[in-house]
Amino acid sequence: MDTKAEFLAAAGKALKFPAWAGRNWDAFEELVNDLSWLPPAQGYLLLFERASRLAGKESQTLAVALEILELASQGRLKDGSPPLVVLVRGAGRVAAGLPLVTGSLQNNRAMGKTIRPARPPGDQSPGSQAAPAEAG
Repeated sequence: MDTKAEFLAAAGKALKFPAWAGRNWDAFEELVNDLSWLPPAQGYLLLFERASRLAGKESQTLAVALEILELASQGRLKDGSPPLVVLVRGAGRVAAGLPLVTGSLQNNRAMGKTIRPARPPGDQSPGSQAAPAEAG
């Protein structure tokens, strides 16, 4: 996906948004904070693949999407709702400073652990090595 419209459509399909759902940031934010139309579960996992394509075309769209998902994930943890975990793959250097797993990030920080983004194949830059959670 290369555009905001394509991202919102793909997210809506992946999360099975109701037919009446809007296709804008306000609707997306409300829906990812709700998820009440989905079957009850212990948690929800959203896999966001090839994020670098969106970042390459509309970096602001990627930033807004990740911010909304991060806030929704944190909000669900705070209010005791089943967690929403977002796994971002294929972001490459775009995600160098971003946590790749939201949802469990807060729990890992509380336990003194750090999660770093995975390095794209062939990337030898320092600090981009995939690493397991480490004691802080």
